[in-house]
Amino acid sequence: MSQHKSTTRKSWPAILVFVCALGAETVARAESTSPFPSDSPQAAAILPTAPTEVDPDSLRHRIGVQIGGSSYFQIAYRYRLLGGLYVDTGFFALNAGADGSIGGVFDLEVVHPWSLYVGAGVGFTAAFGATTPKGCDAQTTDCPVVHGSFVAAYSYARVGTAFRFGRSSRHIVGVDVGVWRGQSVEEIEHEVTGRNSFQFPMAGVSYHWAF
Repeated sequence: MSQHKSTTRKSWPAILVFVCALGAETVARAESTSPFPSDSPQAAAILPTAPTEVDPDSLRHRIGVQIGGSSYFQIAYRYRLLGGLYVDTGFFALNAGADGSIGGVFDLEVVHPWSLYVGAGVGFTAAFGATTPKGCDAQTTDCPVVHGSFVAAYSYARVGTAFRFGRSSRHIVGVDVGVWRGQSVEEIEHEVTGRNSFQFPMAGVSYHWAF
């Protein structure tokens, strides 16, 4: 039994040499069947390569959500026209109303992953539903229920900063400040009961995913 074990231990080097020689012969045969020299550009072109990192600023589309900035709340979408210039739009609706906006954004990367951006555009917000007539005190009077609406249209301008994160930096969070300026109209049973001009500051935060 000890003689058998000694013979087995002595045979391991020979087995390793045989396996290495067989592997080298296999590689040599594979290279000899290639129509191109191993160091030629053609041979390099057919070899698998590691995936390259994608620059998120070179991608056309960004989609996400936004609170404030260009609207109260909306599903936001940006389309890159050229360089850092984007068409910026968004919309959101519920049973009781809707809001939306469209404009432009210019985003300039300062130091990766930070960038500065400026934007401007127009937007609207609207609310509809049952209400009571203006001036009617429901605590002292049996106020009738009527149909009312509120619609506001405005222009906006803003400036902010964005931060990119994630493995490929496709996740983008932006924070901005700006101003809204516009007019609002209130109606009760399709009759105008109020018309006002307004101008006030507006802050915003957004998240986009680039693809």
